[in-house]
Amino acid sequence: AKATADATAHLVDNGFKNIAFITIETAQQQMLDRLDGYRNTIKRFGLKENILQIVYTDQKTTVGKIKSFLLENKDTDAVLFAANYLTMSALQLFKTKDKTLLTSKALISFDDFELLEFISPSITSIEQPIKAIAGQIFQLMLKRLDAKKTDGLQESSVIKLPASLIKRASTAAKLAKKVKLVS
Repeated sequence: AKATADATAHLVDNGFKNIAFITIETAQQQMLDRLDGYRNTIKRFGLKENILQIVYTDQKTTVGKIKSFLLENKDTDAVLFAANYLTMSALQLFKTKDKTLLTSKALISFDDFELLEFISPSITSIEQPIKAIAGQIFQLMLKRLDAKKTDGLQESSVIKLPASLIKRASTAAKLAKKVKLVS
């Protein structure tokens, strides 16, 4: 929730007020936490929620749903994607006449991947500490293997690691986007 809250606050701090959140319909805890982070931050700033929850089936259908949502919500000035595969679906719009549905908005993707820094403008992302997560999982597995419990029951564990906001051009301050820089 904190990473999504920080990303949403970053958008607000940079002048974006009509922030959409695109996620999937799911009971997965991490996705619910991301939605809560968005909702709580939007509420804290007194803004209006704008959420698209998709039943994810395939990329083509998802692209169509994202396109329709953006066309119906023309006042949206920023979009936060709750997962990298949702961002990848939306990026399909760059190959169409509808690419301005994305290029005219601030964009943030959950999960950083190389392509985001090569798109123009480069896309801000929330980077999860994958190596640290893998290390924690490995340590937890070793601990459980060493456990001498005979009842077969294992304690559940909750491990939270901080994510990082990788700020790129897509979320530059709104005022800065209106100024054409000459080099």
